[in-house]
Amino acid sequence: MAEAGPGARTTGNFGLVIDPALDPSWLPVPDAAELLGIQFRTLRNQIRDGELVTVRVEGLEGARIPSAFIHEGAEGPELVDGLRGSVTQLRDSGMDDEALTRWLLEPNEELGMSPAAALAAGQKHAVRRAALALAL
Repeated sequence: MAEAGPGARTTGNFGLVIDPALDPSWLPVPDAAELLGIQFRTLRNQIRDGELVTVRVEGLEGARIPSAFIHEGAEGPELVDGLRGSVTQLRDSGMDDEALTRWLLEPNEELGMSPAAALAAGQKHAVRRAALALAL
């Protein structure tokens, strides 16, 4: 498990808890499913299959999905393009869900914005290059 960084702290038996300031709106899984226009079961399957991550957020109950992982697509809200592959790449480099969520949400000097914002802006390849440096 990755060590707690500036965006997380440890709390008893709950492990790492994400700082709520990293995202303006942390969505409960049922609310994210409703926003995306998909069944709760479908979203839970995406989480189980590693396409999406959920984390515990300080001061909030239950698993949450950062709103930065969802953007307005041509047909309404959708997961940002490239999120699934980026999550896989970060997990393969040894990051746990809390660490990779922090990495995706925190400003990245190389990208000039957070990796999640860069993905939403269509900069999938730049995000993958930045993530590759973590594995080296």
